[in-house]
Amino acid sequence: MSPPLLQHWINNKSTTASDSGAYVVTQPNSGNTPHSVASADDGIVDDAISSAHEAFKSWRKTTHDQRRDVLMRVAQVTRRRAGEFYEAWGSEMDVSQFFVDFLVGITCDLIETTASCIIPAMTGDIPPTKRGNEALYLCEREPLGVCLAMAPWNGAIYLSVKGILSPLAAGNTVVLRTSEVTPKTQLLWGSIFKEAGLPDGCLNIVHSSRDSAPHVVERIISDDRIRHVSFTGSSNIGRQIGKMAGYYLKPCILELGGECPILVLDDADLTKVANDTFMHAWLNSGQICMAIERVVVGASNFDALIEAFKKNAPPQSSSSIAMCSSHERIVGLVDEALSKGAELVVGSWPPSKEDVETNKLPNILLANVTPEMRIWSEETFGPIAIVQKVQPKQDESADDAIVRQGNDTRYGLVASIYSRDLGRAIKLGRDIEVGVLRINEGTVGDEATAPFGGTKDSGFGFYNGADGIRHCTQVKTYSIAL
Repeated sequence: MSPPLLQHWINNKSTTASDSGAYVVTQPNSGNTPHSVASADDGIVDDAISSAHEAFKSWRKTTHDQRRDVLMRVAQVTRRRAGEFYEAWGSEMDVSQFFVDFLVGITCDLIETTASCIIPAMTGDIPPTKRGNEALYLCEREPLGVCLAMAPWNGAIYLSVKGILSPLAAGNTVVLRTSEVTPKTQLLWGSIFKEAGLPDGCLNIVHSSRDSAPHVVERIISDDRIRHVSFTGSSNIGRQIGKMAGYYLKPCILELGGECPILVLDDADLTKVANDTFMHAWLNSGQICMAIERVVVGASNFDALIEAFKKNAPPQSSSSIAMCSSHERIVGLVDEALSKGAELVVGSWPPSKEDVETNKLPNILLANVTPEMRIWSEETFGPIAIVQKVQPKQDESADDAIVRQGNDTRYGLVASIYSRDLGRAIKLGRDIEVGVLRINEGTVGDEATAPFGGTKDSGFGFYNGADGIRHCTQVKTYSIAL
C-alpha cells in the first residue's frame, strides 16, 4: 500500500495537488516510510504567494492588540495539541518525548514573548531636526509584505515557528517552505494558526523535494511580491540563499552553522564544565547549531579537566543521526582523528553493528586532537566533542591564547566561557567573535526576549524579541512642514 500523500497548506486549507513529482519520507533509523509528500510546482508556488499577497492587504491594517491576541491563542492551541507534534515528528525522525516536550515548552514561551514585544518593536520615533519650529519628522515602522521562511529539520517545531512569528507580529504574511525531512511536523502549524484565528492566506505552507528545492526556492525569492527571506540551516546552503536574496535585493536573516566552543579558564569549576559538556554536546544527538563541539583549555588545566570528564562521564549511550550521509561523514572524521593519534576520553568506538544498522553513533569525547585532523576545524553536527589544548605564544597570556583558539573558526554563533571571576569572563568575552556569549553555562539556550543571531559564517540578522520583529519591518520617515 502506498503511504498517504501530504498536501500543501494554502489559504487556510489543504490543497488537492496531484502526486506527480511527490517524494517519500523515510525514517532513517527504522526505514519506515510514513508518508509521501506533494512537491510544489510553479503553479503551487504562485498560489501560495498570491494567497499571502492578498491577505497582506488586510492583515497589515490589524492593530497590535489583534495580532497579539492571535499569537497568544496560538500558544494555547500548541500546548493542547503537543501530542500531535510527537506523533508527527516521531514518524519522521527518532526523537525522544523529553526533547519534544522541551521544544514545545520553549516554543510556547517564544510565541507568547513575541506577542508581548509587538508594541515596543513597532513604536516609532520623532528625531530632532535642525529646522527648528519649521518642520516635524516622524519615523514609523511598517510591515514589508510577504515573507519567505525556510525551516530546518533538527529543531523542526521551534525553528520553523521562529520564521513565522516575527513577520506575522509585524503585520506581514508568510510562505513557509518546510524541510523535506520533517514536512508533516511543520505542516501542523497551518491548522494550529487557523484554529487560533489567523485569517485566511496569512500563513501558507509548501513542500519541495531535495532535488526540486533549488528551483522552488529561487522561484519564490525572485517573485516581486516576496519582500523578506529567512533561512535556518547549513552555512553552505545559507551562502546560496544569501546570494539569491542579494541578487533580487531582498533583506534576509541567515542563522547558520555553529561549531560552538566553550572556553575553560584556569579557575573554572571543572565538574560543572564536564557535566555541561555532556549535556550540551549530546542533546538531540549534537544536531543543534548551538551544540558544544570544542572544549578549549590551557595546558595548565588540561590534565585536571580530562580527569573530570572521566570521573563524571554518564553510562555509554548512542544517539540517532538524521541522515545516512551524515553518519558516514562523522564516522570518517572520527576514524581519521583516531588514526592520527587522537585519544578517546569518553565513550566507545567504533559504532556497533546495531548502531550502524539503525543509523546511530556513540556519544564520545576526544582529546589530543591536532590541527592536521579535519575534526579540529569541521563542524561534526553529531554527538562528538573534542578537547583542544592551547599553549600561549610568545608574549601571550594563557587567557588570550584560549580566546585566540576559540576564535580560530569560520563560525561565530555561540560560545561559553567558564570562570569563577565574572569580571574576568566578561572582559575576555568582549574579544570572543560570536553573536551570543554564555558565561558559566552550556552553549544551548535561546532567550525569547533577547536577539539571537551569529557573525562570520554563522550568518547575520536576528530572531527573537523586539529586534526580531523590527527585522521584518521598514522605516518610513514623514517630513512635515509646520
